Amino acid sequence: MTLNGFSPFREVQLLIDGKLAGVYWPFPVIFTGGVVPGLWRPIVGIDTYDLREHQIDITPWLGVISDGNSHTFEIRVAGIQQHQNDVTGKLTESVGDNWVVTGKIFVWLDSDSTAITTGTQPEINHPEPLIYISHSISQNSTGANETITYTVNVQRTLSITSTIETTSGSYQANWSQNLSTSNYGHYEAQGATQITNQTTNGVDESRGAFAYKTIYSYPMWTNTTSKVLGDGNYSLDAVVDRGLSIYIEGCSLYPTGIEAFLHDSGEESLSSSLSSTQLDTTQKGTAQYFSKNSTSSARSFGETEQEFKFQGFDDEANGFDLYYRKVLAQNGTISLDMERLADHYAVNRDVNVMEIGTYDELFAGPVQYHRLKISA
Repeated sequence: MTLNGFSPFREVQLLIDGKLAGVYWPFPVIFTGGVVPGLWRPIVGIDTYDLREHQIDITPWLGVISDGNSHTFEIRVAGIQQHQNDVTGKLTESVGDNWVVTGKIFVWLDSDSTAITTGTQPEINHPEPLIYISHSISQNSTGANETITYTVNVQRTLSITSTIETTSGSYQANWSQNLSTSNYGHYEAQGATQITNQTTNGVDESRGAFAYKTIYSYPMWTNTTSKVLGDGNYSLDAVVDRGLSIYIEGCSLYPTGIEAFLHDSGEESLSSSLSSTQLDTTQKGTAQYFSKNSTSSARSFGETEQEFKFQGFDDEANGFDLYYRKVLAQNGTISLDMERLADHYAVNRDVNVMEIGTYDELFAGPVQYHRLKISA
């Protein structure tokens, strides 16, 4: 038995010579026509115009891929195939042809350009993911299906370790991941109302010559209702509440956002450089969509608010607010735009008013801020 669409779950896998080297559980991107178009005018969904890349450390595989032979790197997208008992499932090896994926490999050379890095075969520990599936159906007086409720919960851990030999000596390299996701869906009125509540959590960590760790979470809740209005007309109503949280410490391949603050502000200095960052953003919106059959026309309007926070932390876990922004869009127009920077400078772009001053003066108080001198 196969779930339609291979379930709402997706896992992007990296395989080296056919063996699992790491995974990525994608962030649920909603593009500008998704759910109801009026949600995204002019604020677009999180990551819509800048799909975030995910990094997997393949250092534990250096002893294998540096042996002078050919090796294969494969990116595979998996869904879930349901077992006969309707309680557990297993991963598929494909989900159709509507996923376009690509990857890149970053390579650092030894200080001795003639040296070849060697190492042991990686010790791979990745048990099969735990997959739990449930569903229930209710029927009306005629025996037709009226509601359906389902859950898909998945947990996965993996750890890959080897000993790497370089001209500077040997060290143990380890890549580990711990992920979980829960997806709850409820359909009622024969599918006219659809509710989705999904949360994905993950911890990725690299240990060895360089340390890297990221902790991420992306919750999402949506509620949509469609109505047939007669004469071929119909409407859609939607509510969306979603977010993205990413904590990064150590040596990240990709920019974390801290790069913009690595300068001398000429003011108060931090006792040490900022070694980790925390990004949190949320979007909450409501919208309606109306389609008129007789004129082949449609219109959509709504209200969406996004809040964005970015913090840096030093080696003693002291946090510093680096950037904050809150924007409200109503019926295609920005009605509120508040922005705050680390150096106690704030801008209020509210409707027809432009104010510049401290955050305390414009929005709230008392709030303590620092002018930062951040060393790279």
